[in-house]
Amino acid sequence: MIKLLQNDLATVPHLDHGWFGLRNRLPIERDSSDAERDEMELKEFAKPAWEGLSKDRTGIRSLMSYIDKERRAQIQKEIPHIITEITQHLRECEANLKRMGESRTTARAQRYYVLQFCNEMQKMAEGTLRGQHQDIPSTDAKAMLRYKIRLRLDQFRDDMCRSENIAIKFTDYRADLEWLKSQSSDPRVWEEHVVNGQGLYAAIAQEAKICEGRSLPGSVHPDVEEKLFRKLSVHWEGIAREFVEDVKIMVTDCYNILLKIAIPNSKVRLEVSRIVGKTLEEWNKDADTALRELVEDNQARPLITRNPSLLSFTSMTDEILLGHSSNNKATNGKANAGSNGEDVGPYFIPTSLNQILSARARLDGYYDIALWRFIDNVAMQVMERHVLGPKCPMRIVSADRFAQLDDTELNTVAGEDEADTRMRARLERTRSRYQKALERWERLRVL
Repeated sequence: MIKLLQNDLATVPHLDHGWFGLRNRLPIERDSSDAERDEMELKEFAKPAWEGLSKDRTGIRSLMSYIDKERRAQIQKEIPHIITEITQHLRECEANLKRMGESRTTARAQRYYVLQFCNEMQKMAEGTLRGQHQDIPSTDAKAMLRYKIRLRLDQFRDDMCRSENIAIKFTDYRADLEWLKSQSSDPRVWEEHVVNGQGLYAAIAQEAKICEGRSLPGSVHPDVEEKLFRKLSVHWEGIAREFVEDVKIMVTDCYNILLKIAIPNSKVRLEVSRIVGKTLEEWNKDADTALRELVEDNQARPLITRNPSLLSFTSMTDEILLGHSSNNKATNGKANAGSNGEDVGPYFIPTSLNQILSARARLDGYYDIALWRFIDNVAMQVMERHVLGPKCPMRIVSADRFAQLDDTELNTVAGEDEADTRMRARLERTRSRYQKALERWERLRVL
């Protein structure tokens, strides 16, 4: 039986290798040898019936020869890609060996290895803390520490300024004064609205009554402003603490990424983490202590500021209610008298009412000043000085710290264990195979 067989290479759509004539082994030839089968195939295709078929397209030998030639052609075609792949693998292998450094069986080699990963860690830490993220060989978003801190700082600012977080909400002071004036021209009516109303004015009046025995008649004791400011700013601590904790997590995540880049060996990373563990605990405590002291100062220290904008709030009272500035009361008081000597409007504010309004104005102005001062202090004193300061996790893996290790501790950190030895031997064998493959290719290419 004769059949036409297309070879395996013809199954590829873009190849067209034609057809071959083959003679099947007959059942009676089952025990025939390959040589006998080839001889019978030659005799079959030598018959006149096959004269029109090219001799290089008949017989199993012709097919095998053609397949071998095509296989060689395909290999030759793919060799440049194979060489490129071998070269890439060789570079990766050499890079891994370079990271491992020389064999760490001596104290000198171990110190050199430690110095290398400490310098690498400090270089990346400097880039991270300066916001130069292009200096860090990582695409992980957690390594972009400065960028993430800036976003979290913006959120912290917005949370601090959100009015719904304040225990007693501020209203617009100028609008409040204009509303009082619209209700009546009688200061006694103004005082009744203020004392019996709601919000911050009523809270000041209530606290003033409690402290009435310790202040002069008609005045508001300084404790009133301090007590109300503590109440108004009590929510600052929780928001600031959440912010600092979030940033500490960001710093720790970034530290772990940089440490893995600088020290690929997991065993060495574990030993390094053990050595710096105490400093990391101190870093956490220092940041918490700095924030606690800042909050305690805000809740315990006297209300102090030299910001001149505070005065702009207190000057509104006379300007709106009396229609003149406080430094021209006498002149404007005479102007408010009619031609017949009758007053057409008030030219003074009762002392008690004036004290309540003044306290309200000072609280409004001081809260705004103290709020931004607190936000900046958290950002500068707590964040920059402590969270990102000298004990920051990324700064503590340094040559100064690890140079103090004795030989025993150094060997524990940087000495090679059995796994390191096997890894080095495997990489060296792999590198050798790649190098030999490239050398053979160079020889073949010359030939």
